[in-house]
Amino acid sequence: MQPQGEATLTADEKLNIALLANSCPVSVGNCVYKARTLNTLLQPGAQYQDELLCSAAMPQNKNGLNLFEEEEKILANGIPSGDVLQGDHEMIIYPNPNKTYGKLSVKYKLLSTNPATLTINTMAGQTLRNIAVNLDLQSTILDLENIAQGIYQVSLQQEGSPTLTRKLVIGD
Repeated sequence: MQPQGEATLTADEKLNIALLANSCPVSVGNCVYKARTLNTLLQPGAQYQDELLCSAAMPQNKNGLNLFEEEEKILANGIPSGDVLQGDHEMIIYPNPNKTYGKLSVKYKLLSTNPATLTINTMAGQTLRNIAVNLDLQSTILDLENIAQGIYQVSLQQEGSPTLTRKLVIGD
């Protein structure tokens, strides 16, 4: 019987794991995260800088920004100033349409302090994301990673209040 663990890996296999672990997960895929898990066993304390690893390989949007730059812009600027909450019970989603693997900024104003949930559903009703809303912030950023191109419903549900629903289009 062969011993298990690191002793069973060849030098080439260890090198391949390290190379894959130091790849851009956006362009290479989820296998990078699996390689990082293995690489952490081989090199405890290893750290990965996705912004640096992905900056050259990452596709750019129509404004010449990559995913990280676009996210920083959304986080810094929030929802455009023209998109103002009009009523006492309202929700705005931005940007819409949204890029595949992008971020969605959601700004909301609710009627009460009851717990609220933000949900992304397919048009067939399948729930893809379901998160509790922090009522103090009145906005949140949703990661749209692993959500395919298509049309979805974003709903904000709060006990005792009407459900707010907006159509979301994801595509390149």
